[in-house]
Amino acid sequence: RLSDGGDDFSWIDKWQLYKKRAAFESLFDKKSGDIIGSRKVDLKQTGILLEDYEDGAALSGGILYWNGKTYQWIQQGE
Repeated sequence: RLSDGGDDFSWIDKWQLYKKRAAFESLFDKKSGDIIGSRKVDLKQTGILLEDYEDGAALSGGILYWNGKTYQWIQQGE
């Protein structure tokens, strides 16, 4: 297991380097699973943006990055 994003990446339609120094992580309600907001995450390293597309638009995905100790997953979208 690489991170909280799991280790099965068969759903990925597109990946690319993510060089921005900040990202916004989707936050979910633990009971309903609905998105309730987001939080800013500062990145010190380049990450890998992984995206799932539907009808030509990114539906969900996340950023896999190294925080200096472990790989971390920033969920974006659903």
